[in-house]
Amino acid sequence: MAEAESEKAEMGVDMTSTGSSEAYMSRFQKIKEWVGQRRQSVRPWGEFVNNKFSRPESSTAALGRLRTNLVRFSSNYLFVCLALALYCVISSPLLLVAIALIGVVHYFLGVRLATQPLRVLGRDFTVDDHGMLTACIAVPLLFLSSAGSASLWVVGASVVLVTLHAMLMPAAVEASAPFDLDMDSV
Repeated sequence: MAEAESEKAEMGVDMTSTGSSEAYMSRFQKIKEWVGQRRQSVRPWGEFVNNKFSRPESSTAALGRLRTNLVRFSSNYLFVCLALALYCVISSPLLLVAIALIGVVHYFLGVRLATQPLRVLGRDFTVDDHGMLTACIAVPLLFLSSAGSASLWVVGASVVLVTLHAMLMPAAVEASAPFDLDMDSV
């Protein structure tokens, strides 16, 4: 046991709870920055849902639209997928309860294990075992609440909606196109 701790110390892994909370805060800050960048790159929703959908002339044109619009509206598509996931969780009360219970268990295990080890069936669980303990409780709860089928529904609905929108939305007109005028020679 001491040998494993010394290896972690040599690799620069901080064994104190403050070090792990700093790592969580660092990850949280990175996630917060990424979400901020995504929010700034969201195209106007009026442009995203305009009624100028049209059928592509060929499969090549459809693939071109798909590539162009996936890049152009990537942040909008991300928020559509998140909205579908939120709808799925809210519309399934058992899944909502399971996620809430997992969050509560994760929090209380973290608080308990930060102060003293937890002894279950003669085995001591420490902060290093926090994720494993949470997973042991989460997996059966998620299985019973049909989280797998909900996840597959969200993925399937997202793929269908994003693909249909990207293929039916005409590709963006280049910025110089509105200024191109057809003029007769004089």
